[in-house]
Amino acid sequence: MKRYLLLLTAFLLQQLAFGQLIERNFFGDLEYHSRNGEYKATLEKNVFNDLVFSDNMHNKITFEEKYLHWEYGDLLKNEREEHMFLMDLVRQYRRESHYKATYEIDIFNNLVIEDNRSYKLEVGEDIFGNITHEESINGHRIAITREKDGGLIYESNSQKASLQKDIFDRWIYEDSRENKLVFTNTSWANMERKYGNHERIFQHFMDELLFIENNPSPRIRRSRDH
Repeated sequence: MKRYLLLLTAFLLQQLAFGQLIERNFFGDLEYHSRNGEYKATLEKNVFNDLVFSDNMHNKITFEEKYLHWEYGDLLKNEREEHMFLMDLVRQYRRESHYKATYEIDIFNNLVIEDNRSYKLEVGEDIFGNITHEESINGHRIAITREKDGGLIYESNSQKASLQKDIFDRWIYEDSRENKLVFTNTSWANMERKYGNHERIFQHFMDELLFIENNPSPRIRRSRDH
């Protein structure tokens, strides 16, 4: 109920802010017109049941049917939710031009988002069931793998880092700058209490050891019990 009220409030605020008119055209698709007539947008369903947002600024965003079901379920079958979906797209893209993007779930059940400005995101699972997240921006690649036991692997064009368990069940952080930290059970428990989860611990050490500029020398040490 709280979420619904927040969405309704956002929808009403958007109406006031943009001074818009939304109506269905002859084909049953939603159309948006600004009151001054300068901006127009359409949310239409194509023959594949994809939703396609387009406007007179030559933007086009395609949400393929499988993605819509994965992300929204039956939510967009509600008239008000569909209106809000269109208004959110208007808010995002009314000041853009010639932008094109596609949201889809591919044949391997991976989420794929790709645009015409050299951006691509893929999220899915590898053959071992590990969660993978790969992002490419203007040719710069960043990939993160989350293993079933909570281990994490980071890779980019020029850097690598990992947070994994060894055969002695100890957590170890390593990176391409030759930093290596070995945690005892007690020291790892302290890290979990301090940072809350593996992602935050991993991010902390990458920020401190991998991404920091002019890092003077690698650190190879074993964490002590406290």
